[in-house]
Amino acid sequence: MLRVFKGAGHVRATGGDSGRVPGGSGAPVLGVQSLGGPTQAMEYDVLSRALRRAGASMDAAEAHGIVCGVICAAGGKQATAWVPLLLGEIAGERKEEAKSLSKSLLVLHEHIIGQLMGPGFEFDLLLPSDDCALSQRVDALAEWVRGYVLGLVAGGAATEHGLHGDAAEVFRDLVKISDVMMGEGQSEEQERDFTELREYVRVGVQAIFDERRTTPPKA
Repeated sequence: MLRVFKGAGHVRATGGDSGRVPGGSGAPVLGVQSLGGPTQAMEYDVLSRALRRAGASMDAAEAHGIVCGVICAAGGKQATAWVPLLLGEIAGERKEEAKSLSKSLLVLHEHIIGQLMGPGFEFDLLLPSDDCALSQRVDALAEWVRGYVLGLVAGGAATEHGLHGDAAEVFRDLVKISDVMMGEGQSEEQERDFTELREYVRVGVQAIFDERRTTPPKA
């Protein structure tokens, strides 16, 4: 159980199960291959600046989570439910900036689909660099998960609308993780718990995507 974060409920984030979805297929957690280290920091900063220029009120983590949620809800098919969530509030005020942001998000959309459908388990969350304070990374993780849940629901994949078994369990855990907060102080133990919680989310997102891809919602 989590010992140094609050709000994650019964989510397991330590011990031998940290790399597997509870009750799931047992897919191992591999090393971050696509967005880790300096590349992740660059991508996060670039998207954050684009959002600010367009006047969006959300940060890069939440925006990335929304796009990922919509993609998972659609099972990898082309989906545009993220457009009004990300651009609806700004399209009328800063048209040029919104147009540029839209193009960037479309590229990101295709990139995420490629990661989720690829054989190397390359998908990762877009969060601040490991050089940032742990409290900032924890807040960003919560924002990412809130965005992801919003994207799932907007795409029609709330539990009662098409998530079952392991994927439904992950969804319920994600709702709890969206309220995660730092405990008192900062320690190596907290760093380990954060890393394992992030990995749980990463594996869980892949599990939801795989279910929606193999068991598409009824028309």
